[in-house]
Amino acid sequence: MQAPLWDSPATHTLYDRKSEALFAADSLGAFIPGPAEEVTDVSEAAFAEGFHTFARALSPWVHLVDQGKFDKHLETFRKLEPKTILSSHGPAARGRADYLLRAVSAVPAMEPFVGPDHEEMLAMMAKVEAGVKMN
Repeated sequence: MQAPLWDSPATHTLYDRKSEALFAADSLGAFIPGPAEEVTDVSEAAFAEGFHTFARALSPWVHLVDQGKFDKHLETFRKLEPKTILSSHGPAARGRADYLLRAVSAVPAMEPFVGPDHEEMLAMMAKVEAGVKMN
């Protein structure tokens, strides 16, 4: 089935009925401050910020959607009642499906993601080449 968010129309999710796990491809991921096995290993504030930034960057089109249609699409995943959500870009979310689906539902109303411009990208690359730790 089509993922909740995507950067390619070929991105799909898989729900395994036996394990009750939703394999969410690259949707429902998050930028987090360090390695974590579970969503609960990250502070709620840090996870929320990283989740919303990742969602907006992954799917910059999301601010253009009709909220009602988007929420109807998310209802497909709610009805599955997954016990675990596994994203390619985030820690495991056990027992957190409602939390993640509410969080992703809020994304269309957020400011669109704007990535670095050419000069900012050059500055970041120079820092990396100089061995400066990035924030």
